[in-house]
Amino acid sequence: MGVVTPTNKEVLDLKGLHLFHAGVSNCSMRVRLTLEEKKLPWVSHHIDLFKKENLTPEYFGINPKGLVPVLVEDGVVITESDDIIDHLDRKFPVPSLRPTSDAGLRDMYAWMKLAVNNHIGAVKTYIYFHQVQGKMS
Repeated sequence: MGVVTPTNKEVLDLKGLHLFHAGVSNCSMRVRLTLEEKKLPWVSHHIDLFKKENLTPEYFGINPKGLVPVLVEDGVVITESDDIIDHLDRKFPVPSLRPTSDAGLRDMYAWMKLAVNNHIGAVKTYIYFHQVQGKMS
């Protein structure tokens, strides 16, 4: 699981579910869908990627990779959308979002990994070229 020890100690005091996320992030969207499907109360911490809020010392203190989403649950920091979704479904099993068969679970994890790994190559180059490169000068 993507549990990290934050250097930004402020998050250790957060109680309940806190999601650090970005509106344009596919990975953030999947975690938000999971929270909504499970009807879990959560606190939103919107990170504006276009303003590079994920590249600040404060945010690197939460996620050293500077990526979204990050879930903080009662001071425990979990990164990586597939790990967050898996954690939420195990910790809050009703309603379950996972298949009950071993074959179904294998397929589910394969699809989750594909969703995490596949979109990055397609989106990263476009976003960098059109959104970041022009603003770095």
